[in-house]
Amino acid sequence: MSLRWAILGSGSLANSYLFETEEGSMVIDAGFPLKTFKKRAAKAGLDPNRVKLVLLTHTHGDHVRGLENLLEFSGAPLVHRRGLRIESVVRRLKDPAFIPVDALESHRIAGFDFHPFDLSHDAPLATGYHFKAGDTRFTLITDTGTTDDTMARLASRSDILFLEANYCPDLLAQGPYPEVLRQRVAGDRGHLSNHQAAAFLNVLADLKASGTGAKNLRQVYLIHVSENNNTVDRVAEVIRSECRWPGPIRICARNELVVGT
Repeated sequence: MSLRWAILGSGSLANSYLFETEEGSMVIDAGFPLKTFKKRAAKAGLDPNRVKLVLLTHTHGDHVRGLENLLEFSGAPLVHRRGLRIESVVRRLKDPAFIPVDALESHRIAGFDFHPFDLSHDAPLATGYHFKAGDTRFTLITDTGTTDDTMARLASRSDILFLEANYCPDLLAQGPYPEVLRQRVAGDRGHLSNHQAAAFLNVLADLKASGTGAKNLRQVYLIHVSENNNTVDRVAEVIRSECRWPGPIRICARNELVVGT
């Protein structure tokens, strides 16, 4: 089965991921306005008219800003965590199709297999996804202040990993944020630092070296780089000095459109 996909953008402004197979397309998060979503999808060589399924990680604005318009445009059902007050972000649609799911349960919808898992973030029921599109397995880990064994286990089963490297502690400490916001970003319910991202990849490196996991992981994308508290150069510096993962690592600049291979 053919597969094309793209990181339409990640970072402080907006986040969205699009995966297209012969059966249709799946979107994870809709942080861009619909017009921008369509333009970026087309620029990536993907068809924005083929969306069959939308998955939601959490309800912060940079992940849902274009959600309601995308759902109206596509008619696709929205997958979200059971118990989430989804009406807080989908208010206007008269008869939306919602699919509530629980963490650590496997699902197949619209030709896509996915397995949600808990994140540690200051948004209700924040969720990451391990999923299969075509014959490729992906894991998306972003907007979480900590990682755990479940995340490592799912990432180690993947072909492609999207992993947050949100902030540099030095830039965060020196930056414009008030202390309460700095504590929020660096807390257990905030975001992953460059050092935490490197440490997580080292766990996968050890699994690969021991022959117990990560044998098919061929590409890592570091995503959600903060606009105010990080730079691509800072991420690269930490990866060079601390990370033992032996495979390719692509650092995605803020708002960069990245077409998958």
